[in-house]
Amino acid sequence: PAAFMTCPTGDVCMRTESMSKCTYDDIAAEVKSLLTSLPTECSSDYCPQADFTGCALRMAGHDFMDYMPVLEKGGSDGCTDMLHPDNAGLSECLHTGEFNISLKMAWDKFCSVVSVADFLVIAAEAVISFTRNIYLGEFPGRGNIDLKPQFMYGRTTATECDFA
Repeated sequence: PAAFMTCPTGDVCMRTESMSKCTYDDIAAEVKSLLTSLPTECSSDYCPQADFTGCALRMAGHDFMDYMPVLEKGGSDGCTDMLHPDNAGLSECLHTGEFNISLKMAWDKFCSVVSVADFLVIAAEAVISFTRNIYLGEFPGRGNIDLKPQFMYGRTTATECDFA
């Protein structure tokens, strides 16, 4: 993904050096804004919010699934083999556009201060929060999920994914 996630300013942040709670909230709000821009209609053939949500969560999941503790490589490092068959369809929500949106559209606003590696984690957390709030609208009284207090920044975006 690092090759596709270019920064309009040219100053791509490879490792997030600092992050305020406000920056986390701003990133989450941008991702949620992308989701709310999609139609809520959902059928067996067409369900944009669910499709984009699933893709964003798959992207984050496929990013961290390659962790190799012995080599201390992989994990949430923004590195996924986009040509692997298991990753089919991830490029669309990440950068090429799915339903005329992509995660890159949100990341572009923070690309000089937040690494792709950290951004993908925040984006996934924002999607979880967004969908949980939909659920709570239908089932009030159920517990809310707040992932922000556990978030730790500082991930470095890997530029080589030969191990992914």
